[in-house]
Amino acid sequence: MPVSPARAAAFEILMRVERDNSYASELLHAARYLKLSPADHGLATELVMGVLRWRSLLDQNIAAASSQKLAKLDLEVLLALRLGVYQMLFLERIPQRASVHESVELVKRGRKQSAAPFVNAVLRKLAQVPRTEDPILAIQSASTIAALAQLSAHPLWLVKRWVEQFGFATAKAICIYNQTVPTTTIRLRDAGVEDELRSAGLELAQGTLLTRARSVFRGDVTKTKAFAAGRVAIQDEASQL
Repeated sequence: MPVSPARAAAFEILMRVERDNSYASELLHAARYLKLSPADHGLATELVMGVLRWRSLLDQNIAAASSQKLAKLDLEVLLALRLGVYQMLFLERIPQRASVHESVELVKRGRKQSAAPFVNAVLRKLAQVPRTEDPILAIQSASTIAALAQLSAHPLWLVKRWVEQFGFATAKAICIYNQTVPTTTIRLRDAGVEDELRSAGLELAQGTLLTRARSVFRGDVTKTKAFAAGRVAIQDEASQL
């Protein structure tokens, strides 16, 4: 069965990041992937950046459910598992059965047909584990350096250095900041542009301070006709005052 365009793109980009040391941000804006629909490009971006941001935490979950050591897994298999686990842990809107199915299909797409049953087994095992608390809340609950590094998906040596330099509370704040997805804020320059942006696939929320400000939760505003025409601008809400 075909793989969704967003997951196929995410898989390809992550392969290039791992194999070629390519930059994910540059690949996501390559012409090949800008042809995706706004919804697919948004999901691909979320998957790629999410897997990279939480990689060590994802690997911890995979290792707990795998009968094989992660170091022995082919890269295609490991990336398919990471994508599946990321969706299970962080994207509640995606049914777990879809996460499992598409990851299995990605392994087949990566010419690792024989590993499909293994990927299916690992993800189904993890699907039976109840979702834990919000990852950011989990970081906030960390009381030791080891727990902070593990829950925030940061290298232990780096967290230790921050604790030594800045103290535990500041190190925790740094970890939380690093793992918090930044919100894009825009300024609407005319009354009708919001409906146009929503029709283009963007998910928007009212700004905190200004009636013309909106937070973008999904979609790429830079790909819209309204942005090209100058009817909307990317601008921090505070600077709009």
